Amino acid sequence: KFKEKTLIIGLGYVGLTLALALANKSQKVWGYDKNDKIVNNLQKKKSHVYEKNINLILKKNLNKNFFLTHKIDSSFKNIIVTVGTPVQNKKANLSYIKEVTHNIAQIVKHKPQIIFRSTLPIGTCNKVIIPIFKKYKLFPGIDFDISFAPERTIEGNAIEELNTLPQVISGYNSESISRCSKIFNKLTKKIIKVKNFESAEIVKLINNSYRDLSFAY
Repeated sequence: KFKEKTLIIGLGYVGLTLALALANKSQKVWGYDKNDKIVNNLQKKKSHVYEKNINLILKKNLNKNFFLTHKIDSSFKNIIVTVGTPVQNKKANLSYIKEVTHNIAQIVKHKPQIIFRSTLPIGTCNKVIIPIFKKYKLFPGIDFDISFAPERTIEGNAIEELNTLPQVISGYNSESISRCSKIFNKLTKKIIKVKNFESAEIVKLINNSYRDLSFAY
């Protein structure tokens, strides 16, 4: 029905606020989360995260611009991954990232744009994510486009910041960056393109470190 379907995988704070920010700009967005409790609450127009006016935005857009789905399939032209990477024993747990990447690799058709937005250790895109796709005989720039556009919003005011903060975007090639930019241009005209995945990965980590230090003071 819609030309450019966008799926957001992971409806935690990062995924839900991004989905609703895009929906509020009249973009058609589907949200997926394997936690049934989260999905059921959202169907009842109840957010599980704190964000200014989020339930009003959810009520306004649910089943109009924002939809919930129970499956990941090849009908989505844009796939945005926002699953968690919790720190355990001083290391990021990438099990959710790996699981989602395997799931996506099994349904890739028609060259989708895949965007990762989670906090990632430097080198994750090139050394962890892309090699998983290659195990399925899928190659970036040929079978799919891939970008990393880190989330950098503050909890409680994310939807507003998504419309004002510059979006940092990296990609496997210029086409990946261009396709990713078109999505985030719906939110903000301030796009900062960086030359490789590692640059964007370290931008996210430095951003987190800066805010951590500020909050500590």
